[in-house]
Amino acid sequence: MDRPSRRPFLANTGLVLASLVFFFVAAELFLRAFLGDASLWHYPNYIVEAFAPDADHVAQMRYDPLLGYAPSPGYKGTLVGRPISYDAYGLRQHNLDRPVPAGRPILAVGDSFTEGYLAANDETWTAHLQHLAGRPVLNGGVRSYGIGQIVLRAERLMREFAPELAPDTIVLGFIPDDIDRTELDRRDNHPKPYFALSDRDPDGLTLLNVPVPRQPPTVTPLRRVIGYSYFLHYFMMRLQRYELWFGMTHHVHHSGSEVSCRLMQRFARLVRERNVKALVVAFYEDTPWLYPGLRDGQQAQVAYVLGCAAKAGLATLDTWNGFSAAGMPAKAQAFYYGNHFTDAGAQAAARLIAAQIAR
Repeated sequence: MDRPSRRPFLANTGLVLASLVFFFVAAELFLRAFLGDASLWHYPNYIVEAFAPDADHVAQMRYDPLLGYAPSPGYKGTLVGRPISYDAYGLRQHNLDRPVPAGRPILAVGDSFTEGYLAANDETWTAHLQHLAGRPVLNGGVRSYGIGQIVLRAERLMREFAPELAPDTIVLGFIPDDIDRTELDRRDNHPKPYFALSDRDPDGLTLLNVPVPRQPPTVTPLRRVIGYSYFLHYFMMRLQRYELWFGMTHHVHHSGSEVSCRLMQRFARLVRERNVKALVVAFYEDTPWLYPGLRDGQQAQVAYVLGCAAKAGLATLDTWNGFSAAGMPAKAQAFYYGNHFTDAGAQAAARLIAAQIAR
């Protein structure tokens, strides 16, 4: 009995592969020819370009084995043309042309919303809070931090202050994305520490990836090849598969809400040990205001974490209703620039926080 011929199978396989290659090439050329942000004559590697170092980050931040990175003490310069400077503690400076108010300081910790990313020194909510509260406000916010890094930085800063200069109030600010950042060991190709759930450790958490790797990962060989394709880049962006496409962000677990909840317990322990007052504040980017489909999910995340903070004995503030009363979303362009607070947005936030502290 004759063995079946392999030729039809090989021919069909070759035809399928040739069809796929033809489709891929045709789609690549079509998108490059008819979409304005691509070119038939220019072929950048989109992934390699994304891995290029951020000059502002390199200048303004330095490696930190516990936090991943932290502001460079004493740095003075500009960010998007606006003045930005840090003191010897790595705290964002403000109101340098005015006398420092008397009284015990308020320490603010958080992410870029607290740091005042894209804002000038005197356009941060901490700068405006200092005017409203009539007390020194110390800005310990750092861009792109997750809640884990925020709590770790609060612990470090409180250890570094001399007793007579130590703050008697801590304001911890976060946005919903900071909850998701607790699930990462790398964000935008910046290695970071992370907490994982553990019933054997204090607060039910264990700190991992410390010391944080100094060198970030490099582009993999596969991405060095496929990164030239605008066709793949276009659809991965439309599908919002940034982590899979670029490989610059990496999830290690998906327990961000529960980890953030337990971090509120850890933060509450710091507050008790230092015998200070505390306020946990939830801010929002402009996206849930402009895209209502995102609103319910983000508000649910915030409500859960603020509920955990309240159970731990911490005062809380959800700024959603306050911004709504101030005119959002109609005032989105006045309050936000690049997803961050403008001077007007920072003033609105400061008024809400000052009123809560006064109560």
